[in-house]
Amino acid sequence: MRKIRPGKFLLTALTSFSLISSLFIPSLAFAYSGYGVGTQSNPYLISSCQQLQEMDQNLAGYYVLVSNVDCSGFNFSSVGNLAANFSGQLDGGSHTILNLVPADGSFAIGLFGATNGAVIKNLKLDGGTLSISPLNAYVGGVVGFAQNTTLMNVHSNQTINSNSYGYLGGLVGILYSNDTITESSFSGNLSGTNTDSYTGGIAGLIFDSATSINNSYTTGTISPPTGGYSIGGIVGSNFVGGTIANVYSTVTFSADGISGAGGLIGLDDANGGRLENSFAAATITGTGTGVGALIGQRYNSTPLVNDYFDQSKGPVNCVGSDFSIITPECSQENEGNLYPNYFKNNTSNGPFSHWDFTNIWQQNESYPVLKNEAAFVDPAAPNNGDANNDGIPDSYQANVANVQASDGTWSTMVVPADSGCVIRVLASIDRSTLPSDSGFTPLTQLDAFTLSCISTGETFPVTMIFDKVYTNPIMRLYDGTLNAYHSFSSGSQPVFSTVTIGGIAKTKITYNINEGASIGSIGSQKNWSGQARGLSTQVIAPNTGFGVLKNNSAETIAEYVTAAFALLVVAEVIRRYTR
Repeated sequence: MRKIRPGKFLLTALTSFSLISSLFIPSLAFAYSGYGVGTQSNPYLISSCQQLQEMDQNLAGYYVLVSNVDCSGFNFSSVGNLAANFSGQLDGGSHTILNLVPADGSFAIGLFGATNGAVIKNLKLDGGTLSISPLNAYVGGVVGFAQNTTLMNVHSNQTINSNSYGYLGGLVGILYSNDTITESSFSGNLSGTNTDSYTGGIAGLIFDSATSINNSYTTGTISPPTGGYSIGGIVGSNFVGGTIANVYSTVTFSADGISGAGGLIGLDDANGGRLENSFAAATITGTGTGVGALIGQRYNSTPLVNDYFDQSKGPVNCVGSDFSIITPECSQENEGNLYPNYFKNNTSNGPFSHWDFTNIWQQNESYPVLKNEAAFVDPAAPNNGDANNDGIPDSYQANVANVQASDGTWSTMVVPADSGCVIRVLASIDRSTLPSDSGFTPLTQLDAFTLSCISTGETFPVTMIFDKVYTNPIMRLYDGTLNAYHSFSSGSQPVFSTVTIGGIAKTKITYNINEGASIGSIGSQKNWSGQARGLSTQVIAPNTGFGVLKNNSAETIAEYVTAAFALLVVAEVIRRYTR
């Protein structure tokens, strides 16, 4: 007989409240501390944990991270709740939020407490330990309670210690309605002390047949309480027919005293659900009721299609306790640990022939990884990632940017942290693709940039650092509209100096940002598009006794003709007076 759990009644009551209250989400304008107005074309730009918190002031806004964000020591409250869901979009820009710890004490906890119609993408949560009290029902690293929500390219390695009843997931507590999780992963640690909870590496529970989890995986550990219920490497329970495809789990947990524990799904109570093209290599120890390599307990007719498991890791059956009328079909591999690398470093074994190793998955020495994860590695930069030598990694500063030119030379751009500006783009332009700069020899390639500033009419210093010392450098600017070079205007000449960073002597240039045109103003805010600029040295002509040759040969010839004519006139005058 199936256990009827108090959490199910709580789910119904709170969900009804959420569905009604989500119709009354406030969207009042507010004074955001950074750049942007919260629209899709001009999103709010986030570069601090405070600005991350400010998302709760406009739950329907568009947000973009422009740097990594460290939330260490910040008293963060989950954005959105069951009474007012977050319905906007957060694009992490392949950046990381470090040490995020949402405050305890609400029914839904995560970076977002509750979402409805939200999109969260290109984001990683790294570090941070959440300690959850019994008051909370929906707990996830990213979202507590999700409906009509998409998570794409979202990853977490947080630790969540929960004493709560209800639903606990590495990414989402509960996927309630029409949700999608794709190309995402959890590699942290989940632990619970309340026996009345669903726990899963990706999500605690799927409550809707239109919900899907695909092309995702979990590693790490799950530490359920003895006597617990519904523990799964991917989901604790697939309760109402969700689709799970192209996933795997290598989590480790003990099934002692657990009712319904599976390498991928703890409890499969779904009608019309599906598990396909997936594998489990979860290490499951101990004994419990309904412990299976893929599914712990199965009550309805969810088909298993092209699914595999590593038999050496624990359970030897696809399903621990099967009350379904459909016989499970799956394949066990690595029996007796004779082929321990069956799922490793290949693209053809197991379900892999149905996986996209061109666009989504990456073959690896161990288990496959997602290609999109490579973007979360901090980009290379001089001085071990601290190019301006201020003691803070550049990836955590939106006012610092680095770019490496095609010739291998690094350049760094820095604007003051209190300028209210963030560097949106810093790109290197190969001068060989542009017209030549007559009279000047290039020393570096050109750097083009865009700044987004929270006020207009500002003048502030900009620092450029090139990773070598140049002799007699001149900074030249390239006007893309006129296809011509020019120098700084008088009164705003850059100041050159030499600085040593990391034991390497470098060229440092400081100038005021009064060059370059605005590419768009929004109220009191502005985007600056700086003309591409780089270092050159001026061509010095040899002293021929005829003066300095001009850059323009026609001009030079004209001067020679004029001088020659003048000499003839003088000679004629002298001849007449000496006759």
